[in-house]
Amino acid sequence: MTQASSSRRVPAIGNEPIRRFMSRSPACIAGHRSLKDAWTMMQHERVRHLPVLEGGAVVGMISQRDLGLLGTQAPARLDEVAVEEAMSGEPYVVGPSTSLLAVVATMSAQRLGAAIIVDGGHVVGVFTTTDALALLTGLVEGIESVG
Repeated sequence: MTQASSSRRVPAIGNEPIRRFMSRSPACIAGHRSLKDAWTMMQHERVRHLPVLEGGAVVGMISQRDLGLLGTQAPARLDEVAVEEAMSGEPYVVGPSTSLLAVVATMSAQRLGAAIIVDGGHVVGVFTTTDALALLTGLVEGIESVG
């Protein structure tokens, strides 16, 4: 089977809206909460990224990596430091109809771990590198089963 004939059997999903691939109803955290609260929430929800909200609006993103780096520098202070002091400001935010291709291209180019999906001013989902890898796994498995 040629590469061209195998690629015709794989659906072109790049133009599909990100809402089809995002993790829905993500856990979010308020900026005034402590880093310890963020770590606990991440462990409980089994996530690595938390959108940070202020008055319901997205103001940042805190990641497990952010917490890990801070924890190695001052582990005893995690309950004394507010999320807003450690979060990444200006997170990548898109609407639910943004194409998958646009989201993954931006995430790749800017080396981002996640995109926050907002609809009508409310966080409705998150698309992470883990979601992208799960999607890629499904595509590769589909290609292999076709051959």
